[in-house]
Amino acid sequence: MKNINNKTTAIYCRVACKDDDALANQELLLRHYAEENGYENIKVYADNGYSGLNYERPAFKLLQADIESGRVGTIIVKEYSRITRNCFDLPGWALNHRNEESRVKFISVMNDSVMFDAMHKNFQEVFLAIQKKIHSEKIKNALARKKISIH
Repeated sequence: MKNINNKTTAIYCRVACKDDDALANQELLLRHYAEENGYENIKVYADNGYSGLNYERPAFKLLQADIESGRVGTIIVKEYSRITRNCFDLPGWALNHRNEESRVKFISVMNDSVMFDAMHKNFQEVFLAIQKKIHSEKIKNALARKKISIH
């Protein structure tokens, strides 16, 4: 059993254009993933016909309320864009639910990742790239100063 403190495993499904079959297929995929990976106490939250840019979705609002009340331990989605289509909003939204009390785990089946593991890796790569750039600039500046002082 992988539920965090026996909390609910939330399966969140969303399709932008009303499509009962697409929504049902998404739910089936996520239920299969949850069951295959030992998640229990599953509750499905499904928004049919709602854009990922619109936060006024009935099931999404219910999911938010359940997270904020501490009932949800894990959220499983097909891909992170099911939560929001705004890639800049997603990390902030997720981090808002990553406090000491809730410790919600976010899983994307299609991205094959746990959000914070993936975010940590991406931030680490960005940080290393920035550090290399800064280090390179320092070396260039030091060499430039040496050339100036030699002449």
